[in-house]
Amino acid sequence: MTRTLALLDKPNRSSFGLTPLAVEERGGVRVLGLAPASVHRGRGLDDRQVQELISGGHALATEISIPQDELSSDTVALWLGEAFAERAEKLNLPTAPLPTVSHRADGGRFFLGPAESMYPYLEYWTNAAFRRFRAESDSSVRRNIAALMDWVLPNRAESLAAKWISAPDPDRELLMQIRTFARDRDPEALRVDHEKLLSSSDALADLRLVVFTGGTGVKRGDLAQRFAKQFALDVTTFRKPIANRVDPQAINLGEKEVKQLLMDRGQAAVDTSPLGLALEALRSTSYFRKVLVVDGLRHHAIRDTLRWLQPRKLVIVGVTVDSILRRQRVIARGEDPDLLFGHKTEREIPQLTVEADRQIAETAPESELRELFDALQA
Repeated sequence: MTRTLALLDKPNRSSFGLTPLAVEERGGVRVLGLAPASVHRGRGLDDRQVQELISGGHALATEISIPQDELSSDTVALWLGEAFAERAEKLNLPTAPLPTVSHRADGGRFFLGPAESMYPYLEYWTNAAFRRFRAESDSSVRRNIAALMDWVLPNRAESLAAKWISAPDPDRELLMQIRTFARDRDPEALRVDHEKLLSSSDALADLRLVVFTGGTGVKRGDLAQRFAKQFALDVTTFRKPIANRVDPQAINLGEKEVKQLLMDRGQAAVDTSPLGLALEALRSTSYFRKVLVVDGLRHHAIRDTLRWLQPRKLVIVGVTVDSILRRQRVIARGEDPDLLFGHKTEREIPQLTVEADRQIAETAPESELRELFDALQA
């Protein structure tokens, strides 16, 4: 086990962001989550110096034990301050569904995971806040949203545009941005960029998703592919980004072992960052027609994440088959259905199917798929 010592760059109770952390490892101190340009900050740091940083108000003490194999050099702490969460709730700007495991610290809580899986929480919250900002007519609410965005990613184009247009003196704000985050810009060019961004729309706002759920032994994937082929749509799966992580290990494994490995890694990905996994799946293919078929929904956290992303349309489809036939198929594959259906990646699927916008038999005729497509277009 590895013991965490502190969150560096002491996070504020009003902020939502990423921070590196110091851990005790093999009798010494190791700093995780530093950008390449900042690696020197962690060299030679010892326990006494960490305690000095804490007492000096430059780090936040936290002592928890984490299995060593769950931490890597790019592990960061996703910090959610109590005051930030309260302000975001009042503005109806919640975060995306968060990782399963959280840890408490003075002024907030934090979640550990790879930087690439945690950064999207900041990026897409900023996108969601900016979308809300543009739709809001109340100037006071707009200023509050812009101020909250400034606590997350102050250098993002969306944050700068929101601060500029909602500032009491936009010209003065523009000059302030030139002196800080936009030093290579001239005022007029920056103004034009802000105006373009404020009048644009993001890609997700135009995207229509049809998402298929159904457990092992249901020919869900076949139905999803048939639907996509009938209407010439692009398809993505949650299996694809997970398989990309395990393929090198699966070369010499049998089908059952590969299935188990994918299930275990998939569950770990959902626990670590449901937003990260959802985005990996959506980004793994293009969607020229602004319609995307997504196969393999297994978790409420992923469904709720897709809803949080607020695509233009989201239709969840539960694929059904006779339960006896489903068990027979699993047994024919040489697997124990009770053991398989009890895995965490399978447990939520029956309820997801019940709660789906539509339930469709795996043998659905083309006419029923046409009805689904029409509903997606409505």
